Amino acid sequence: MKDFFKSLLASCLGVFLAFGLLFFILFAIAGASMFAGKSTDTSDGFLMLDMSRPLPELTDNVEISPLDFQNSNNTGLRDYIRLIENAQDDSSIKGIVIKADEPANGGATLLAVSDALQKFKKGSKPVYAYVNFASRNGYMLASIADSVMINPNGGVMLNGYSTTMPFIKGLADKLGIKFNIFYAGNFKSATEPLRRTDMSPESKQQTREFLNEYLQTLQNVIIKNRKISKPQLDVAMSEIQGFTPEGSLSSKLVDAIGYQDQFEDMLRKSAKLGKKDKVKYISMDSYKKRTTLINKGTFKEKVAILYAEGDVVFGQDMKGVISDEKYIKALTKIRNDDNIKALVLRVNSGGGSAFTSDVIWREIELIKKAGKPVIASFGDYAASGGYYIACGADKIFAYPNTLTGSIGVFSILPNTKSLMNDKLGITFDTVQTLPNSVFLPLNFDLSDKDQEILNASTTHTYNTFLKKVAAGRKMKVEDVDKIAQGRVWTGDIAVTKGLVDKIGSLEDAVKEAVKMAKLSDKYKIVEYPTITKDPFQEILANLDMSGEEEEAKVESLKILNKIVGSKEYKFLKLISEGKRENLIQARIPFEINN
Repeated sequence: MKDFFKSLLASCLGVFLAFGLLFFILFAIAGASMFAGKSTDTSDGFLMLDMSRPLPELTDNVEISPLDFQNSNNTGLRDYIRLIENAQDDSSIKGIVIKADEPANGGATLLAVSDALQKFKKGSKPVYAYVNFASRNGYMLASIADSVMINPNGGVMLNGYSTTMPFIKGLADKLGIKFNIFYAGNFKSATEPLRRTDMSPESKQQTREFLNEYLQTLQNVIIKNRKISKPQLDVAMSEIQGFTPEGSLSSKLVDAIGYQDQFEDMLRKSAKLGKKDKVKYISMDSYKKRTTLINKGTFKEKVAILYAEGDVVFGQDMKGVISDEKYIKALTKIRNDDNIKALVLRVNSGGGSAFTSDVIWREIELIKKAGKPVIASFGDYAASGGYYIACGADKIFAYPNTLTGSIGVFSILPNTKSLMNDKLGITFDTVQTLPNSVFLPLNFDLSDKDQEILNASTTHTYNTFLKKVAAGRKMKVEDVDKIAQGRVWTGDIAVTKGLVDKIGSLEDAVKEAVKMAKLSDKYKIVEYPTITKDPFQEILANLDMSGEEEEAKVESLKILNKIVGSKEYKFLKLISEGKRENLIQARIPFEINN
């Protein structure tokens, strides 16, 4: 009994301390709010498109630190586009300014934003872009502006696309680490850095081909936006004329050279401001807070959009990933809701766990069996596991520069025997009840049975992948195998191969879903998965972090860092990510230099 009361007292004390800490945190944030305040500003200004920040598919569907003030709001792509449309009729928005030197997203996302800006320009408001050091994709978006100004010391890196892969086999050999690798698909190059010291001929072939497709899309956009000829652009790119401001101007990539103050003089003139009037920039997140986006329509006719973005993972429940449990729950809810008449599956993923990809595929099939049409819409990536989950859709839309396909799988199991024995002097011994009781060991060589099972499992998963693509795309398995092999295609080429039906946007996919479900024009959009904000992020979202309040942001961050240390946060995050994914992966290896 004495111990019980001691434990009870300790527990109560812990609770009081926790509440005290929480109160102190809230008090600190309230103090910061006195500096910053909730955003209720509706003054006139230019809507700023800062593409250096990650733009998720679904608003707030991104895992971030609760101490990250800058990214406490994360407007999703669909809301981003809707806000641009809203700005066209908003008298407080005098125009749009593009900041796209180094965009965080890929080309397909930028094309979606570009399409929205094209519609915006049909009104009477201007679009401006200011360039410091623009990358290829950054300039692709900036080129849509009515006027592009470049810093006197800036440049446009318009020199084509590239991808560079590091190879660690040599390092692993020196350390005594061997990788047991099993893969299906001659073009499935994700494992090459572990088993080669250079790119295979197949990897170079497919990479060269899809980068050329990227280049063609880039050039088509620039030629259309800047009204310059193909030969002229070819010269500008091959000679990297945009590397200097003068070269950018002479090659017609920009309209003027000037400093930021000169750019703002142009904005003042456009907005009919006085010379001493301050140019106000309104971030998209701030604009979202002061704008009500209404999903019109009736709840009796709903179209669900399920955003599948990030890595496909097993056993994890984080924002910005496609996990088995979370997505099965969302898909089951969509299937059982009689008011949801159709599903649009928006995919922006390079793949991951083959197991999770398969169980999500199954849920998609069940929705189709329930009589609801399923339309897939692809973003920057819909490859490998990302394509797997969508291959059964009734129709598939993609952007010209979407990376898709990569129908193949692999499995990797490291062997640290040499590292432990020869480098560190650590040896292992074991006792087994059966010949294969030590299965897939890390510190012993794989047995013949281990290798046989892993090879058979990898081949089985690949053949399953092929069959499901064949069934979904109404093709023969052998024909799918010819265009599979882990090979990556762009959206344009994927249409010709039968892996994609049409080039189109998310909006086009929604229209197709409405058409197939035979809905009226009173349908309502509902979005999944449901995003719950972290309590800290909810508080931070109410702080205005723009302009003169930058110092308040820094001071607030210092206060919170004293209370909630980054070490603790990293430790908790490490624990949450500690669940093991399945061995067999359906994943794309590429990271494109934008």
